[in-house]
This record gives sequence, structure tokens and C-alpha cells, in this order.
Amino acid sequence: MRYCELSQDLQVEFDNVLDSTSLPHWMEIKVIDDIKLKTDLYQVKKANDLISFFADSDVNIVIVVSEDTLYELPIEYRALAFEEMLTGISVDENDRIKISSPDISTFSGMLVKHGNEKVIQLKESVKSIFQQRDEKEKQEKASAKLVKKKN
Repeated sequence: MRYCELSQDLQVEFDNVLDSTSLPHWMEIKVIDDIKLKTDLYQVKKANDLISFFADSDVNIVIVVSEDTLYELPIEYRALAFEEMLTGISVDENDRIKISSPDISTFSGMLVKHGNEKVIQLKESVKSIFQQRDEKEKQEKASAKLVKKKN
């Protein structure tokens, strides 16, 4: 079978990290092992009603992991990996669950050559430029609508 329950000891480690987050306790997160997960350590997905039905619970989030890979990591890195898995999960003011993509993606060679700080500054600068462009476009569209309404 491709999917199976996470081992008890890894589940305990995950639960310890989960308890240290600010995620609401009503949120049900299920962590499962995917033996065919070969390129990523994990994938975070919103559960749908069908998954909740088959899981016989009110699962909101499913985190699919490579258990074998987790076991190969030192325990402190496992805790870091669990924290990373949970970092992209948030709940808005209407109790809607959101899953965000990582905000920084790069090549390890860039980090080795230039260091974390410079690469993060680059990524944040690019992000800021796109946000400014987006804001400018919104303002231009709003201005264009005003001009149209006046005519």
C-alpha cells in the first residue's frame, strides 16, 4: 500500500512541534507516510470532505511525508522539518484554513556562494518590486474607472 500511518514515535515528535505553534486546537491535522514520495520530504494539502469521510474524522489538513527520509535526519532536523511543514498553514479571521507556498526558493549553490542574508534580501527585493507593480496597476485601473465614469 502506498500510504500508511505515521509511526508512533514520529507522530509524538510532530505533535510536540504542533503544540508549540499558534495553530488553533480545533484544526485536525493528519500526517501520513507515502512510500513513493521520492523528491520532496513532505507535501501539505487541504483535506476535502471525501478524505474526512474515509478518515472517519474531521481532518482539515493532510501532511504527506517520506517517513524513511525523516528517520535518516537527526532529531533536531526532524523538529525543524515538522516546524517547516506547519509554517505555511494559517487560519484567517473567518476561520478559513490557508496553505501558503514557501516564500523563498533558491539553489543551494547560491546560498553557499552568497550566504543566507544576501539571498533573502534579493528575494525580498524582488517580492517588493512585484507588490509595488501590483499596487500601481490597481491604482491605474481605479483611475481609469473614475475617468470612464466622469465621461
